[in-house]
Amino acid sequence: MKKIPQAVVCMLLFIFPLIKISAQETLSVGSSVRHFTIRNLINHSSPTAKMEDFNRKLVILDFWGKGCSGCILSWPKLLALQKEFADSIQIVLMDPWETEAEVRGIFEKRKRLASVIMDLPCSVDDRDLLRLFPITTTPLIVMIKDDSIRYIANGDIMKPSNISAVLKGNFMLSANETFIDNDERIRSDAITPFFGRSNIINDRNEGLSISDLIEQSTLTRGKS
Repeated sequence: MKKIPQAVVCMLLFIFPLIKISAQETLSVGSSVRHFTIRNLINHSSPTAKMEDFNRKLVILDFWGKGCSGCILSWPKLLALQKEFADSIQIVLMDPWETEAEVRGIFEKRKRLASVIMDLPCSVDDRDLLRLFPITTTPLIVMIKDDSIRYIANGDIMKPSNISAVLKGNFMLSANETFIDNDERIRSDAITPFFGRSNIINDRNEGLSISDLIEQSTLTRGKS
């Protein structure tokens, strides 16, 4: 009987876990993400990353899009949280819809208009994420610890006390205090465009109220 070359065996052992994840329709709380690869990364040392690359930190995936005003307005708070828990967490922005050029353009505009320097790692333009994760609202937060999804929630979960609780192994979190105010958060199906006249990051929108931003924002995902 002919032996299978060792190189082929090693390749199969590497590919099989990826096939297993690909076959799974939607990841949920309790799902193992040991072999999940974050792709198309910017602001990172490598264009891809696995959970093991973050040195057993609590990995927090923050799904956002350019039409979500609450997501963009939360960036200073995300940066503050990353700084506060620098040794224990890694926040990764996830935008499955926009291209790298579009995302970099948004980062540059926020730097110019609001002096916000967004230097967190960000995954861009990876449509496979829309199948793997239940993205029914933005911001959507996915907390991963010990290669397992611990929480899938909206932006309310992102506060220091909740992060501390997860780090201590307490997964019964409270949402009494919100991280993103209700009037800052835009709920959407993450695909259907918002109706409006302009985008939140346009120069003329500087200084508008949240209600005005929502009225004037537009989401162009999924349609050309």
